[in-house]
Amino acid sequence: MDAGGMRDGGLDAGRDAGRDLGTMMDAGQDLGDRVRSSASFGQRIAFEGQRLVNVLTAIAGEDLSGGEVRNIGGAPVTVERAECGGNLCAVVVSIDDDTANLGVFIPNPIDNIRSDFQILTDTTDYRAALSVVALDTIELTSADPARLSQPIQIAASLLVGPEAIVDAVPGVPVRLAIMGDLRFGGTLDLSGASGEAVAGGGDGGEAGGPAEDAGPGAGGGHATPGAGDGAGAVRGTDALACLTDLFSETCGGGGGGGATGNGGAGGGTALLAALGEVDLSGARLLAEGESVASGGGGAGGGLVIGAARPLAAPASVNLGGGRGSDDADGGAGRLRVDAPGARADLGLELGEASAYEGPSVDLRAFDPIVRTDAITLAGEATDGDTIVAETLEGDELARTTVDAGAYSLSVPLALGLNRLQVVAIRPDGERVRSWSGNNFAFDRPDGARRTLPTGATVDVARLP
Repeated sequence: MDAGGMRDGGLDAGRDAGRDLGTMMDAGQDLGDRVRSSASFGQRIAFEGQRLVNVLTAIAGEDLSGGEVRNIGGAPVTVERAECGGNLCAVVVSIDDDTANLGVFIPNPIDNIRSDFQILTDTTDYRAALSVVALDTIELTSADPARLSQPIQIAASLLVGPEAIVDAVPGVPVRLAIMGDLRFGGTLDLSGASGEAVAGGGDGGEAGGPAEDAGPGAGGGHATPGAGDGAGAVRGTDALACLTDLFSETCGGGGGGGATGNGGAGGGTALLAALGEVDLSGARLLAEGESVASGGGGAGGGLVIGAARPLAAPASVNLGGGRGSDDADGGAGRLRVDAPGARADLGLELGEASAYEGPSVDLRAFDPIVRTDAITLAGEATDGDTIVAETLEGDELARTTVDAGAYSLSVPLALGLNRLQVVAIRPDGERVRSWSGNNFAFDRPDGARRTLPTGATVDVARLP
């Protein structure tokens, strides 16, 4: 969607979008005989905590070769790298998390902060601006139980200490999209208990009643052996498909059916995706189905981890189904990992839970600023899948087949900023969009109330 006149992910640039900066912010500088002119960013939106690849374009088409790019005011942004050629300057910038927490889990454009830039050439002084989205920092280090009160949170960074125990509210799954680093060393417990589920799981059925259908997660156990074999099926990647679609709300493990007692609650689901470092060392990630003495056991939940750098794996993951009476056990849950260099099961003992290696992109394998007409993307995925690189509009640029758990493909680039998405196509035709990259794409489909992340992107700047 092109919200607010934007083409960089459906986000509104806020109150300063579209203003002519060619006549703004002299800032007391001695510019000599330079002429004032304007430039514009390929992406006018940036987020606190983010490391952003972007392109500046001279609006009148002038040559920017040899130009010097500076941040000159507003939200604090560090220019880590800048190269200019033709009418373009490519930059890598890091945005400091400089504002106090607002207590807002999905940012409001009214809180955006302008950050002003200058390109100086021998003859001309160009001005441009980014609109920086203020994001909260999530920090949970106390041993006191903590609850993720908002099911979807977009944050600058996340830190959960080793003593912290975190759970979630009933209803929709937990989705955390972190612009910077994600460090989770404590316990995330989304398991069903006392017949009640959290984070998208299904409640257990009442005594004598049926299981609750919690959507495409693992099915709940049956109340009696005569009603079935007791283990719900996990159909391919269906158990996690709605978890990675942030506009879907029911994605957890199904609840068990009631017999003479209540059925067990199903485990919940969580998406943990970050653009910076992902360190889960020491973490215990739990989404177990509930076990009951007289009824069907709850099904296990699901977990998706997205990273574009090698991650530090958790200490344990438990997505098991709950035990029920008369072998009416809940189905086991499912783990998906989109991270380079990681096994789908993270080298852990998952029991009956299954693991799927989603398409990852290794950021170490390419330079985000190039002067060539193509780039090589590489990563890991599941054998039998086809990997496709596309534009954000869905135009296919290249495809290849996964071989021995890995892929590599050459992707053509246009001049300027290229925003690519990587998709795995399963043998049954299902599309699995990667959550591994150096940026997130945002969208707001018709009828949706909010603009939300839809997956990761690989952003590359090409200069002449």
